[in-house]
Amino acid sequence: MAKKVSTKSSSSVAEVNEQKKRQKQAKREAKMMLEIEETKASIERLRKNLLKHRQVSRHAMHISTHLKQIYLSFALHTRKLK
Repeated sequence: MAKKVSTKSSSSVAEVNEQKKRQKQAKREAKMMLEIEETKASIERLRKNLLKHRQVSRHAMHISTHLKQIYLSFALHTRKLK
């Protein structure tokens, strides 16, 4: 006699397969979310570094301007002394 395949067992196999697919999809989504969060953190670090470098650059420009003024003032005073 041939054995009959139970519909219950085939539907449970389908459920298990569907559950595995959902788990794989959830893992892919979790991995993608992690990559997005890491990218956001990286962008924020780069933004902070850029702001810091801009501030340093502005400060350096201010110092350069101030040094030029001191140099010109010194040059004027040395000419007056001659």
